[in-house]
Amino acid sequence: MKHIEDVKTLFRNATIHTNPARDRTILAEAIDAGGLKTSQRPVRGKANIWRRTMRNPVTKLAMAAAVVLAVVVGIYGLGGSQPAFADVVKPMLAAQTATYTLVAHMGHGQTIRGQVQFKEPGFVRQVAEFGSGPFPQLIEITNPVEGKKLVLMPARKTALVVDLKNAKPQSDQSRAFQQFRETIQRAQEGADGSIEYLGRSQIGGRDVIGYRFTEGSQGITIWADAQSLLPVQIERTVGDDTESLSMVMSDIQFDVPLDPSLFSTAMPEGYTAQSMQQDESPAAERDLVELLQFWSESTGGHFPTALDKTMFEKVDEILRVRGVRPDKTKGLADPAIRAFLGGTLKVTRAHEFIQALPKETDWHYAGKDATFGDATKPVFWYRPPGSATYRVIYADLSIRNVAPESLPQ
Repeated sequence: MKHIEDVKTLFRNATIHTNPARDRTILAEAIDAGGLKTSQRPVRGKANIWRRTMRNPVTKLAMAAAVVLAVVVGIYGLGGSQPAFADVVKPMLAAQTATYTLVAHMGHGQTIRGQVQFKEPGFVRQVAEFGSGPFPQLIEITNPVEGKKLVLMPARKTALVVDLKNAKPQSDQSRAFQQFRETIQRAQEGADGSIEYLGRSQIGGRDVIGYRFTEGSQGITIWADAQSLLPVQIERTVGDDTESLSMVMSDIQFDVPLDPSLFSTAMPEGYTAQSMQQDESPAAERDLVELLQFWSESTGGHFPTALDKTMFEKVDEILRVRGVRPDKTKGLADPAIRAFLGGTLKVTRAHEFIQALPKETDWHYAGKDATFGDATKPVFWYRPPGSATYRVIYADLSIRNVAPESLPQ
């Protein structure tokens, strides 16, 4: 039969270019069209959730259909059937309010569960449940218009009032939500094609589609309802399989009414208050220098072994070296606790500066074996965007501009 011979000739002469993500999409559509079933992929919150195994073998008919579609269509999806990433994240980027449940796995078996409420231009209320300890629950309210943050510890009826220095009323102080939105925006605007379409799965009995992308040391997966395209679950990991922090956002709702009283920083009746300041300006090079100074002064001239999240775990340790022994059962009235919070804030800002450095800045840290005061020993260097030279921080905390050929080897 002539038409069969024509098809054979077509396949003999065709040059087929495949793409793993495209093949998964086309195969899924072909199986759906044939009324077949695929095995559901598990959805997990750990860093390896995106290491997917291959699908089970399907019938030759489905395979043939997939190949024909790949040759004829030659693009992702079938006639635009793959939803655009921009359509999935649009509600998130445009939301004036948002609420969601957050579960964070911090390592060492510690899990924090919380509820987050967000309202433009940066009002945030977070209720964190730790499960045990002297402070099983914390309530944090950020009010950028007042330039204040209120942290309540109901178990002890104590509160911390934080003066947000350099806070701008129209800038969003919600690191848990706004910076995440900015990360998505950068991924959407990127031209490197790094957003991977994961195809279909199920979460809680709902049909969902998934997208995954990475930025620096963090990976982000967004699962959206297959019909409405509204986000159902968002998974974030920072680090690698040996040292990672993972967070899962679920029960996500956008543009729901939120009472302004939720974000009031008025002191509740019966609470004892302490106060401190927190710098809300964008993290910068000076924050890294301040951290290195704090660390060297607290450890007899040493520097951190690495600039990663292990720094947070060692703040308590290095303060004890100075004779500062926080008693977390005493609360904020203990000066040692306040010193601990101050040290943690220094680590946080330095870490934010490092995490925000684009890959092309080519930053390096070499302070593990350095001793404070050595003006010849570089401990950190990076090339600011658009600069022909590197910024080098030395062990005496001086800073110089250095040509690439003069950098340490």
